[in-house]
Amino acid sequence: MINPRVTDPYKMGSTHAEILRIAMVCKRTGLSRTTVYEKINPRSRSFDETFPRPVALGARAVGWLSTALDVWVATRSPRMISGGSNGMGQ
Repeated sequence: MINPRVTDPYKMGSTHAEILRIAMVCKRTGLSRTTVYEKINPRSRSFDETFPRPVALGARAVGWLSTALDVWVATRSPRMISGGSNGMGQ
């Protein structure tokens, strides 16, 4: 059974959640602005259903829950993060 406290950022208990704007999302994930928006676009070849969805902050503003991003980053394998390279040219 999956522990909801680990996988559901909305049920993180006492964990302090912040709403992050796109610049901080890019810093936390190491992704470009374009890649972030492609990951949330179902019509994109880069769509990732596991990537956290933004929350509306206003008519033209969105943000991401820091806890949701932290869970997503934590679930990436080292191979996915490094692009599969071991840094040794192999």
